[in-house]
Amino acid sequence: MSSAITIEPTKFTNLRNGSETYGYRAYDEYSKTYGNTMESIPDDDLDFLDAVLENDSDDEFLKEIIDFCCEHEMGMKIGKTFYDYDEIEHILSAHS
Repeated sequence: MSSAITIEPTKFTNLRNGSETYGYRAYDEYSKTYGNTMESIPDDDLDFLDAVLENDSDDEFLKEIIDFCCEHEMGMKIGKTFYDYDEIEHILSAHS
């Protein structure tokens, strides 16, 4: 796993019927995943990260991200902002 982990808030639009769902895209240089089960996206990045980890706790790639970040005390980019490990540690450890 690389050091460039990103989790982006995402609005998904069904191109056939126009329905919309909300969620995230999570990726690094080697893998990617997404979830679209959220009813809305919190405005605050840290609240968003907490909601992602709460809603999709069974996603194997997300589990790998959390484990990797905790093991290496590494930060990640959420939306447009990079957060150091000490800024997200309390959220990651609550879900690992």
